[in-house]
Amino acid sequence: SLGVRWIADFRDGGNLWLKKILGYPKGAIRLRADFYYEKYVLDKADYVITQSELLKEELSRVYSVRHSRFKAIPNGHDEEDFIRANMSTPPFAKAAGELHLLHLGSWFVNPGEIDKILERLNALQLALKERDIDLIFHAVGNDLIGEQQRENTIRFRYRYHGVIPHPLV
Repeated sequence: SLGVRWIADFRDGGNLWLKKILGYPKGAIRLRADFYYEKYVLDKADYVITQSELLKEELSRVYSVRHSRFKAIPNGHDEEDFIRANMSTPPFAKAAGELHLLHLGSWFVNPGEIDKILERLNALQLALKERDIDLIFHAVGNDLIGEQQRENTIRFRYRYHGVIPHPLV
């Protein structure tokens, strides 16, 4: 009404992904209310931002909204920030027989979900070990795995790097 375009930010997936509030499942009435509110927003917004092409397609399909108003903007980084002056060496040294996974940022999940992630990483490590490959999980940003989990739970190598400026990553 003021002549300003409305841009709705749906990078978190909205009701498609957020089925819990503080770890508790949403009830049927809450899910329905969320769906109709989100449908209203998606119908009225001039543009809708999502974090991926896949989410853009899914929101368009589920809510029957015009796809042309959706724009995918990847979460978390700008590719230009990751151009390194020296491309001759990798940002994280990798030896033969290693598989490296890199996580940048934070986890906003409850402890039960973290346990599931760690179980899956442990299972991956077990499967890789049969092929003489070690899993090394790097965290840049927040320390994702607590000290007790490191000592008692994980079966893969975990390396916490703290904050690293983008050009160095």
